[in-house]
Order: sequence, then C-alpha cells, then structure tokens
Amino acid sequence: MEPEYENPWAEYGDYFDTAGLAEFLGTTTDAVDRAIAAGEVLYLVESDGETLMPTSQFPGAEHGLVPQLGEMTARMDPARTDPAGVLIWALAPQKALSGRTPIEVLRSDDAAAVTQLMETASRIGAFVG
Repeated sequence: MEPEYENPWAEYGDYFDTAGLAEFLGTTTDAVDRAIAAGEVLYLVESDGETLMPTSQFPGAEHGLVPQLGEMTARMDPARTDPAGVLIWALAPQKALSGRTPIEVLRSDDAAAVTQLMETASRIGAFVG
C-alpha cells in the first residue's frame, strides 16, 4: 500500500490553474502567463510542471491582480528562481504589519509598509533583494 500523498501547500488554501485563473479574472491564459512571468501573481510549480496560483490572493475578480506585487517579487526574487519562497513570505502574517499578510497590506494600498518590511528583511539577509 502506497502512502497517501499529503499536499505540502494545503495550508495556503485552494489553487487556480492557469485556465481557471484566466476564467476567474475574465482574461486569457496568455495574459495570466504574462502576469506570472512579471511576478504579478504568486504561484507554485508542481513536480509535474503544472503552475498553481493560491486563490487567497484574489478576494474577488473585480479586484484583479494585487497592486505592487510585481515590484515586491522583483525585489525579493529578481531571477524568479524561488516562487515558493515569495509565496510563503507574502501569505504569512507579519508582526510588523499588525498580523496582516503582505498581500493584505498591498491590497489595502499601503505598499510603503510592505516596502519598509522588505528593506528591514533585506538588511538582515532574510531574502535576496
């Protein structure tokens, strides 16, 4: 009997695949692929190569993409080699953000608070930036 597969990313909720996100946002899969390449969408790449985007970053289609997320991911992971690391940081409640996640703060239009947190993290070597 094979062990049951446990999704290591389950704590981040449900996920869209590229087609599902395109449908949710009312756009094309090409537009979603461009947003992923630009770092404007948090994503993971499964071992089978499928790209998955946590639904928690999209509270509603009318809200679209997260403002300033592309700038944040470019600073954290300029070579786009660690999408999982960016995702983990962006969806984790941060004490310095009053327990909110960076995604929540960016959605509330307070990019300065996230930038300040990122600068502090960069100074102590928490991520490449």
